[in-house]
Amino acid sequence: MYQYPTWYYDISVPAEENLEYKYIKKDLNGNVVWESGNNHSYTPPASGTDTVIVDWQ
Repeated sequence: MYQYPTWYYDISVPAEENLEYKYIKKDLNGNVVWESGNNHSYTPPASGTDTVIVDWQ
């Protein structure tokens, strides 16, 4: 399955609507570091579930 430090989270999103997103890292003091590079892009299927696997940029 997944190996450390892989994280996962289940979410529900609208079917067939293009999404753009980025990840952040937040430390114990609340400092936030945004992922560099372009936004990730994803279009969910019309029905059912899907898995998206990306690497931190």
